[in-house]
Amino acid sequence: DRGFVKYSEVDKLSGHLLSLTGDKWKNLRRKLTPVFTSGKLKGMIDELQVCADELDNVLSGQAGQEVQVDPLMERFATRVIGSVAFGCEFDTLTDPNSEFSKRSDNFFKLSFRTVLSFILDSMNPNIRNLLGTKAMPKETEDFYLNFVKDTVSHREKNNITRNDFLQLLINLRKEDAAGAPGSLEGSHQKIKDRDNVILDDSLMASNVYIFFVAGFETTATTLSNLLLELAANQEVQDKLREEVRKALGTEGKLSYDVINEMAYMKMVISEVLRKYPPAANVSRECTKAYTIPGSDVTIEESILVTIPAYAIHMDPKYFPDPEKFLPERFTDNNKNIKQGTYMPFGDGPRNCIGMRFAMLEMKMVVASLLSKYHFTLPPTMKYPIVFDKKAVFLKAEGGIRLKVEKL
Repeated sequence: DRGFVKYSEVDKLSGHLLSLTGDKWKNLRRKLTPVFTSGKLKGMIDELQVCADELDNVLSGQAGQEVQVDPLMERFATRVIGSVAFGCEFDTLTDPNSEFSKRSDNFFKLSFRTVLSFILDSMNPNIRNLLGTKAMPKETEDFYLNFVKDTVSHREKNNITRNDFLQLLINLRKEDAAGAPGSLEGSHQKIKDRDNVILDDSLMASNVYIFFVAGFETTATTLSNLLLELAANQEVQDKLREEVRKALGTEGKLSYDVINEMAYMKMVISEVLRKYPPAANVSRECTKAYTIPGSDVTIEESILVTIPAYAIHMDPKYFPDPEKFLPERFTDNNKNIKQGTYMPFGDGPRNCIGMRFAMLEMKMVVASLLSKYHFTLPPTMKYPIVFDKKAVFLKAEGGIRLKVEKL
């Protein structure tokens, strides 16, 4: 089990993949996996291109200047999730003060409430249930519950069907509805009592919420760090831009298949994920006693094991010259990467369910940006960066500023 985030009866938005355990998690993962098949991802290309074009419109007005990249990437990532996952055109790129921009900003500001819930969960989740301590404000819960309820109602009343994450949840709920009508309150008891998780409004809202949380800041931070590395390593930027130009060809448009054929793009993103993994640490809870082979060390049931992913990624024993940005580490014929030493999306059966979507999104926007802009480090930008100690993810202290010029 993941172990770090716990399902809690007091949190209406906690019935998601990061918190469920055992067969409950397995059944929900099986139900949600179809949204990330190649066929579904291929159908998202046009929407991703629309979002990339909107980003281009915003960035073109700042060309020739120093641009604070990270908040722009956050607004882009939110725009993508709104469109591709939920079928809603969040105006986050044109309006930094939009409702979803505020929600995304507030989530990653660690509050006393959130820290306390993590501490209580690490001790015993039942303590938090008894005290009624919520991990988030009621207004946040209500926002996501109402968002899902209103959006689903609008689609059903107007007979709207889309190729997105929310539609998959709607379809699954219809399949489950034969013996379990949806309600806002019912999902917690169903999760508690049954291994076969039933998708009602509350459980749908939980997974809409976690899709947003997991796909927003992680992608935005990775994109910001990627642009930083391209600005700091001009030869890499030039080589990647050349690959993009060849991929665009005469049509000037990228297809799903062409995007996935860009070998150097994959290498560059893989190297960014090595230097700046979305999760600096990966946690797993032992579900039964396990003795490490070749030793007398036994990890007992319910013990939380933390794997220092960032430290492993930066260990010269596994990645020589770890501070250097070297995409060639990830060539197809490089067999030197030891299994278990590279885990930007976690590892094992509980790895990130949305990693293929995240990779597609990043490839699409990087290709779009490099075909139109050149990025350099201004004198005001320190490189290598110093990590912000207050941030949840591996973000630069003071943010990332780059000089952006049109080609």
